[in-house]
Amino acid sequence: MMQEIERVVEQTKNNYSSMYMDVKLRRPTEIAFLNGYLVKMADKAKFRPYMNVSLLHHIKMREMIPLAAQP
Repeated sequence: MMQEIERVVEQTKNNYSSMYMDVKLRRPTEIAFLNGYLVKMADKAKFRPYMNVSLLHHIKMREMIPLAAQP
């Protein structure tokens, strides 16, 4: 198993996560989509998921901030 782990690590060492790339390219993220959907469904049920609303706002704010330049 250790050999397989090392093989996968070696093959993917230069990969970036899709969410990182979404943030970097200023695209909507999966977490924004999922939380937005949850908030929308809660609104229909006359329920206010305060933490999810807060998280959604934080995500939207973060999406507006460019990432720092990489060295």
